[in-house]
Amino acid sequence: MSKTIINASVESWESVDFKDIQDIYGRSLTDDDIRWVLQAIDGVTKIKSLKLTNCIGITGSGLQPLMGSTVLERIDLSLVGDHEDPTLNPEPPISAELVVSILNSIINSENNSLDHVQLPKKWRIERSNVLTQFLRRFDRQLNSRRYSCSGCTDGEVCQRIENEYELVYWGQDWLHNLVNVETYGTVSLSCYQCKKMFCGVCEYNCGFSFCKTCEKYYCQECNDVNYCQCADCPSPHQPSSCLACGIVKGW
Repeated sequence: MSKTIINASVESWESVDFKDIQDIYGRSLTDDDIRWVLQAIDGVTKIKSLKLTNCIGITGSGLQPLMGSTVLERIDLSLVGDHEDPTLNPEPPISAELVVSILNSIINSENNSLDHVQLPKKWRIERSNVLTQFLRRFDRQLNSRRYSCSGCTDGEVCQRIENEYELVYWGQDWLHNLVNVETYGTVSLSCYQCKKMFCGVCEYNCGFSFCKTCEKYYCQECNDVNYCQCADCPSPHQPSSCLACGIVKGW
């Protein structure tokens, strides 16, 4: 099994979805399984994109070998596949306290590359203090990098929006002074699918929208999220994936 996993190298293990490793094991993965694989492939120096699709039985302790990674760019901890509702029942045991300590070690590393984190729905509902503190620090770091926006004039570096909620939603809805349950803990910096970067105003001006089915941000080219106009939709005239209205692409 060790040889099978190591020989299954794709692009030098730069992009890993543990769903594929789970298929090799033929059973649900444990934290020990994930820890062993990350150590075996030297994941801390190789993995740029990591997904934990269907790893619903882990606490997250198995991600410890990624401590301090400077190459990891994107990590999807939602535990579900693409375009799937992130709500899981029963709730998975993945621990914010365990995993956030690992994420903190990454953003504390000088010249780290992390720019996108997709969190479990469970954490975004609970909104723990340890998670909010991480999101706030992560947002500040992303803002400081001054990314060039794909939606604005070519080559233009967007002006920094003086609002700490623009790239990572970590607190209150600044318009209504309420916690925005839907978008709390989401990164609105880049399209989940094609990874193109967008600035804080692109959600309104550049066809960059939040999909309420999988609770991720997409550009118009990857997933044209329409505005629901159906009387049966609980959120009319909002970017929506409500299948009742029939105008949004159904997964």
